[in-house]
Amino acid sequence: MRREARRNVFMNEVRRSCPEVRLEIEGQVAWISLCRPRARNALTASMRQAVREAFAVAEISARVIVLTGEGPAFCIGHDFEAESSDDADTIWAVMVEDYAVMIEAIEGCQRPTIAALNGPAIGAGVSLALACDIVISRSGSYLSLPFVQMGMVPDCGSYRMLADRAGGQRAIGLALTGQNLLIDEAKSWGLVWDVVPRLELSDRVRQEAQRMAELPEAAVQGLKALARASQKEDRRDWARREAEIQIACLSGG
Repeated sequence: MRREARRNVFMNEVRRSCPEVRLEIEGQVAWISLCRPRARNALTASMRQAVREAFAVAEISARVIVLTGEGPAFCIGHDFEAESSDDADTIWAVMVEDYAVMIEAIEGCQRPTIAALNGPAIGAGVSLALACDIVISRSGSYLSLPFVQMGMVPDCGSYRMLADRAGGQRAIGLALTGQNLLIDEAKSWGLVWDVVPRLELSDRVRQEAQRMAELPEAAVQGLKALARASQKEDRRDWARREAEIQIACLSGG
């Protein structure tokens, strides 16, 4: 009872701090939803903090965590209308001390994580999706990294994760062209676990999450430890490298 009461307190704190991120616990499965559909779930500073907090609570409250979005898009990335700067110190702080910490909270989570793509994932939205252990998407969606076309480089670990899973040529090609990677092709690249009709997404994700929740916990945590150990680059070092290059791009250097 004490653990449940503490969990409820933490969940209420997440809701109060940012109503645009919702945390719900269904049995042994935690659902974290981005709830800013009119802005296609573009990420604000308060949302990024709330995602980190929601994962921290979910990790001690459930055995599987699902990350999804409301509305027509999963997440279109950073909200440039609400938060934009070419100041080097600000860029560094947002990339290294904010976005990188959020992605690390997902990648470093000891519970199995599922990204349920209810729509397109763009920019940092791709990072949110690929930071999860598996991606299950509705049909008709796509991934996109339009950074270079905006005078920037892919950040939030998106290039690192894409290259690790799909190979360097595909990663640099997708970034250079800025084209939308249709979800069925993303599956053929090894970026997506399953693609289902739109109306079947929730049921399919619940089915997979429940199956994972019933796995032996020690074996799951051991597998997650192996996955973390296999990563080629230190996440923080990579984030610092991204920030240095991004600052040079935006300053015209």
